[in-house]
Amino acid sequence: MKKHSFLFVSICLLLLGTRLPFSIFGNNQTVSQVFAETTNKEKAKKLYNTAVKEFNNGSETKAVADWKKSAKLGSALAESQVASQYLNGMGVKENYQKALYWAKRAYKHGENSGMAANTLGTVYLNGSKTVKKDYKKALAYFKKGISEGYMKSYRQLAYMYLNG
Repeated sequence: MKKHSFLFVSICLLLLGTRLPFSIFGNNQTVSQVFAETTNKEKAKKLYNTAVKEFNNGSETKAVADWKKSAKLGSALAESQVASQYLNGMGVKENYQKALYWAKRAYKHGENSGMAANTLGTVYLNGSKTVKKDYKKALAYFKKGISEGYMKSYRQLAYMYLNG
């Protein structure tokens, strides 16, 4: 019964208030804007999950394409995955510049920032033709990854300490 009431209220709000700002959304967004954001998040989540299945089935290139689509719809988790794929050359050609771009986006958006911080640290630790090694930045990002509870950052930090 509650489900039907919620649906009725939602439809009424959409029909009657699509252009009216509602302060309950925090920043005077219209109902249509909130609905569009919700729809994008749902699409992003579906694409992300599809990509995970594709990756697990060996279709790395397809997985990266779907993670990119998901990232463009606002999924920071997908942004982290795209960064990781560019870092490791899985499904795409290894490209530290692109790994840096996607990891910075993911870190900025905050969802799963531990993974993004670890990717940023790894990019700066290893360096490449297009990204200069920067051990101070690498150290800082690994510490941020640890503060977010990302276990791989512990290993990277230990590696740094062991190798000077």
